[in-house]
Amino acid sequence: MGTLTLPVTENLEKFDYAAIPLVELTGRIETCGDRKALTELHENRYLFRYKDDRSLLLVDFLVRLREQPASRRWCNNDQIVLEQAFDLTLSKFLNIPQNNSSSDGTSETSGPDCRYYYKAYNCHVLSQIESKSLDDELEIEFMAAKLFQNHVFRHFYLSCLECRRRQQKLTRRICYEVDGQTLSLWIPAQMTVKMFDKWFRQICSNCGNSSCRHEIQELIDNSLLSSRFVSLDSLDDRNKEDFKNNGFPALMREHITSFGLAETVADEKADNIGDQRPAIRNLGRTRLKELIHRIFNYLGNERNDYQVILSEFSLSKATLSRFAGTRWHNGNGQTYVPDLWKNTAHILANHPDFIEIVKETGLWQKVSRAAGKES
Repeated sequence: MGTLTLPVTENLEKFDYAAIPLVELTGRIETCGDRKALTELHENRYLFRYKDDRSLLLVDFLVRLREQPASRRWCNNDQIVLEQAFDLTLSKFLNIPQNNSSSDGTSETSGPDCRYYYKAYNCHVLSQIESKSLDDELEIEFMAAKLFQNHVFRHFYLSCLECRRRQQKLTRRICYEVDGQTLSLWIPAQMTVKMFDKWFRQICSNCGNSSCRHEIQELIDNSLLSSRFVSLDSLDDRNKEDFKNNGFPALMREHITSFGLAETVADEKADNIGDQRPAIRNLGRTRLKELIHRIFNYLGNERNDYQVILSEFSLSKATLSRFAGTRWHNGNGQTYVPDLWKNTAHILANHPDFIEIVKETGLWQKVSRAAGKES
């Protein structure tokens, strides 16, 4: 049994969905976007069991998972995250775009397309049936139900992790290529792609390459996204030095040293180009990096004339002023730090050598404000 065999009928109104096996039912959802098959699965198929409880529908099984202690740990004991994970998992197995076209990216219904999740399940269960040479219908149905429960459980766990990362304000999503596959990963918000690439290559040289997104994300979570509060007063001199030379600030310092401040800032801006103002965003990643390098080069120019830059990058004076202007005060006496300099201050605020120099000159408070720090 290598492929799904779907019943052919011209009159679907009289088709008995209750009579078809689970694999055929999920097959209809995947290949036809059959909403009646989806209704049958969710409302009439009691396929799940939680511990020694009675047979459950999919939504009731998710309710049990939401209530278990382990789920709260997966969500960092955040009830909002837990509820979001519940909703996301239900959508993974219930949501079909209203235009009913998985190939069309303009669906009227937001959220995941359940057909992709049923496709993954169907491929797995059919491979199991084939590898075990099963032909008994009851045996196939029992195995299919067990595998479907495992499939739903796994995606509930992944939903918990996904929703937990979304709540973390200090993370951002990047697309990163591993072994020819483009993976969507969450990394620290201040970390550039170049910095992450260098870190990842060093880590993989020790633990071996893996192209599984979930394994790589778990590695990132444990190494880069785990946080804790540490009182520096409670550390001895040796531990203070170790604390100073490890973690994300150390990566930032190394990146500034290796590639230069302009390159570090340019990479960070390019990696977050979607957050820039429209006129800057329209430049594209490559031109944006070129613009930042040109601005940094002009800092040492006595004339400090940006007119050439305006012409070269087809920017208005107002746009460049908001992005990298040299005058930070408006007519009301208020201070406005342009985007590029705010970003630069934020990056340098993670460099201990710079912090030490600025504090000695008495400018630390101004730099801290530009970087968005409280003190």
